[in-house]
Amino acid sequence: MEAAEKALRTLSAARYADVRVLEQQSVQVAWRGDSSEHLESRVSRLVCRCIANGYGVACVDVEDEVDGGEVGEKALRRALVAEGNLQPVKVRVEEGEKRWPVKEEFDLERVEEIILGLRGAVYDHIGDAEFRLETVATFTLTDSTLITSEGTKVREVTPTTDLVAYLVVRKTGEGFSSLCVGGVGGLETVAEWERLVEEFVNKAVDSANAKLPPSTFKWRKQTVILDCEAAGVLAHEVAHMLEGDLYTGQHFRRVKLPEGFMLIDDPLLEHGYGSFNWDDEGVKSKKKLLLEEGNVRLLHTRLSAPNGDEAGNAHGVDHKPRPMMSNVYIASSDWKPTEIIEETKEGVYVKASSESRVTPFSGMLQLTPETAYLIERGEIMKPVRGIRIAGWTPRFIAGVDAIGKDLRFKPDMEKGFNVSEGGPHLRIRECRIVFF
Repeated sequence: MEAAEKALRTLSAARYADVRVLEQQSVQVAWRGDSSEHLESRVSRLVCRCIANGYGVACVDVEDEVDGGEVGEKALRRALVAEGNLQPVKVRVEEGEKRWPVKEEFDLERVEEIILGLRGAVYDHIGDAEFRLETVATFTLTDSTLITSEGTKVREVTPTTDLVAYLVVRKTGEGFSSLCVGGVGGLETVAEWERLVEEFVNKAVDSANAKLPPSTFKWRKQTVILDCEAAGVLAHEVAHMLEGDLYTGQHFRRVKLPEGFMLIDDPLLEHGYGSFNWDDEGVKSKKKLLLEEGNVRLLHTRLSAPNGDEAGNAHGVDHKPRPMMSNVYIASSDWKPTEIIEETKEGVYVKASSESRVTPFSGMLQLTPETAYLIERGEIMKPVRGIRIAGWTPRFIAGVDAIGKDLRFKPDMEKGFNVSEGGPHLRIRECRIVFF
């Protein structure tokens, strides 16, 4: 910490300054059929940031001794060169330490058991289909200390564990499926794989057998049911439209949101892959209701927030922080997933998403299912391929008329930062389906 304190003293001429000491170590075990790897990495970094004219950042990897004053001078020089008149809102000075708990250590023998168990379960369910399976388990321990010119001094030690598997199946066609579990903590956060593995295999097999939908399908708007993973993807894309440095959420003020629909960002979620106690500006994190009928709130940093109460969503270590989601999800309600399907005369059931993107300025969304099925007379029928759901995002939300009581989260990465996305089953009326 001596180098960090020296750097902060060097930055005393800045309007605002913070210095971070970051220690990160990672262990990864992978199995890819005919190969298996064990990888370890370690990073030690000193990061200086400050505001003079604009935002200045200097970052160095620490191997031996480092001159904190020299790094601070580089950051100040960058801030003087940058253009702007940035004014961070006032926030409460924070002091403290948070260590997120680990219940089950990332023991390598246990990790190998899990990977072999997942592989065995795939063999049990796959039948005689040709397939390729890749499985990767990763543990990362991040120890981050932040001190600021305003007096904040916080340390957060965050362990994260994830298990990711990809399955490609070849039958009449080629099908793909993914499985991703994990969160803040140890191996206890990936235990859900055992419950999900059968569906993981079935999705890949079904997508390999999928056919094009009937030609009349493209001319009518359809009722779409999203499973938990696909609903989480929708939550993720909507959150991009609520990043307060660039957007105002005006699109969602132009539609009536469904009764009971709530979009929430919660960085304090237990085991959430995107959880943190303090954001990357040292602001205490808190749960935030982003969307419901009559209410639109934005994700903010100290540079975008109208006041200190709205800050707390900053992501960014070696660059100017940006507002971003943490653990974002659509809140559950009271429908059983089976009831949603049984009460749908005709439509499409979407399981997970292989690709999605939103254009926040226009609000246009495209979501490609990982696997999709026709629904006829309240029953899930044959799998279909070559379709994409497209349209104006607020209209999707306004079209929600059934919200499930189930809720599941999936870990994800966004611009290099851990996040998670979640939701219940959703039914959306009047969706446009695009063929490709």
